[in-house]
Amino acid sequence: MEVCGLDYNPAYQTVLIVDDEERNLKLLEAMLFPLNCRVVTARTGINALEMVRQESPDLILLDIMLPQMDGFEVCRLLKASVETSSIPIVMITALTDPKDRIKGLEAGADDFLSRPVNKVELLVRVRSLLKLKALQDRVKKEDKLRFLGQLAAAAAHEIRNPLAAVRYFVQALAIHHPDDRDYADAVVNEVDRINGIVERMLLLKPKKLALVPGDIGALLHESMSLIDKRLEFSGVNFVMDLDPGLPPVKMDLSQIKQVFLNILINACEAMDGRGNLYITAKHNPEDSSVLICFRDQGHGMSADVLDRVFEPFFTTKAQGTGLGLAVSYQIMKHHGGELIVDSVEGEGTTVVIKFPVSASIASSLKFRDIPSKVCGVAG
Repeated sequence: MEVCGLDYNPAYQTVLIVDDEERNLKLLEAMLFPLNCRVVTARTGINALEMVRQESPDLILLDIMLPQMDGFEVCRLLKASVETSSIPIVMITALTDPKDRIKGLEAGADDFLSRPVNKVELLVRVRSLLKLKALQDRVKKEDKLRFLGQLAAAAAHEIRNPLAAVRYFVQALAIHHPDDRDYADAVVNEVDRINGIVERMLLLKPKKLALVPGDIGALLHESMSLIDKRLEFSGVNFVMDLDPGLPPVKMDLSQIKQVFLNILINACEAMDGRGNLYITAKHNPEDSSVLICFRDQGHGMSADVLDRVFEPFFTTKAQGTGLGLAVSYQIMKHHGGELIVDSVEGEGTTVVIKFPVSASIASSLKFRDIPSKVCGVAG
């Protein structure tokens, strides 16, 4: 699962260790401690297959000599399945015959480690394979989101013209049948609502941006003033910490305002309209970026929901369209930025957006030293 952080972090990945000896399991788990990754274990080949289905690990350290089913067969079965074939498998063995390594490669193993395992070698190989797996997962997700976005935008184009015709003819009928004006107005209102959804769908497809230097702080305050006017969010308290030295950022003002509104509305709804919403904005001079963090005290999301949070039309809300974060994600991509979501079920959700600062703007400004962490997320 890709947990939405600004940089690759093995702490968000899972390693499955498969070995029938408790001593070996504990030794390998201790060796992996510096990576801070999540570790799960299995003692048999059958148990390993069950753990893969349950835990969806990002990497498997697999002993060859296992009861019930040896490591070669486990590796073969996992690599033969579409769902598990992309999981990197490192075979760990005391066997020295080159034929065993050839057999492992034929089964689909990605790498080998010999016993006794060297800690430095283990960490280097595991870190490298985890980073590659994270990149592959991200590419797959990007491809999926791109396809869904293109599909939604194409559908929106096809829907827009018939909707315009429906709206026109309903209004014309109302003129000739004034007694039915209320019904006609109801239809027009619903058509306008659908048009609003269509317009958001069209934002999933890249379009020319009207870029101008924008004031992040001013745009945030403008967006929050619109939220303040909504009665259902009157119990939300905005706790602001905006750095006074924020540089201007090149942006399409209307689109970024939409991003802010989407995030603010989601956060307020997650807190049932009451609680503290913490908003911070910092400049990171190390990579000349601006980070804005929104941290709510809401219900949070499960890992499964978090993994799908940017999919168009995916929603857990009874009245939601599932387009808010999907559109916001695409808008930030079109701006060359990032939108990151992290959440803990029962504790709340943190959303971070990262803007690159134009070199021409940044070079003309002087900034004071600012910590490179916002809301606990590395910049």
